[in-house]
Amino acid sequence: MNYRIINYLAILLLLSQCATPIENCTDPIAQNYDASADKNCCCTYYQLRLALNHQWNDSTSFAYNNPFTDVNGDTFEIQDIQLYISDAHLVDVQGNTAEVYDSIFLIQNNGVSDWYTDDFALMSAGVLNLDLGDFFSLGTYNQLKFAVGLSPEVRQTDPNQVSDTEHSLYTDNALYDATNSTYYLGKLQFIVPSQLDTFDVFLTDSLQVQLDTTIISVDGANTSIALDVNYEKLLNGVTVSSTNISNMATQLKANLNNLFSLQ
Repeated sequence: MNYRIINYLAILLLLSQCATPIENCTDPIAQNYDASADKNCCCTYYQLRLALNHQWNDSTSFAYNNPFTDVNGDTFEIQDIQLYISDAHLVDVQGNTAEVYDSIFLIQNNGVSDWYTDDFALMSAGVLNLDLGDFFSLGTYNQLKFAVGLSPEVRQTDPNQVSDTEHSLYTDNALYDATNSTYYLGKLQFIVPSQLDTFDVFLTDSLQVQLDTTIISVDGANTSIALDVNYEKLLNGVTVSSTNISNMATQLKANLNNLFSLQ
């Protein structure tokens, strides 16, 4: 018997058992898949993404603190815009729907809890790419649907029970009405220089958006839909004044249907 060969094989076996495992993503559909990895971690996935072009009108880009004029010709500026986006679906010609694969466990103020699709995001005028979640339903779709706002159940979430400090529903990030224990749909902050006045207008009701377009989701890329966000249309017919906040909220809600369009 060749003991030298046996000892050599034993050493090789021992070394293979002691080798440091390669730690990386082992999921073949992930963005950072590593075929050489043997210990899974850190997978990131391609996103369902809204690529946003923020504009005042069809020819002017939008920027905070630029002077605009309202329906009465009075000058105002916008300091902040935040709107919740949720419940995003792609729909194919057969009516089948696809959504993001992320989920989140939410606890309401009354203690009721459940799992929800986690495509909640806060849109602001400074965000160009709004990622809604992991998406790998490859195919061709002809319609995009999403909500501006949150469902009635999600609006009752206790933000202090959201553990992810980066999440849009987390207490420090949220548009939350602590007095009434509910989330707002969105917020706009205005300055009226002639009145030396800064004030917020909160929106409270959700709106469904439906846009017809061809969307092709392919392997190895984010599924991105390019949208124009036209704030002139949002402010159409609105009198901007701190004495008119309730009427402003009503008119802004009515104009939300015209805020988004396909590029």
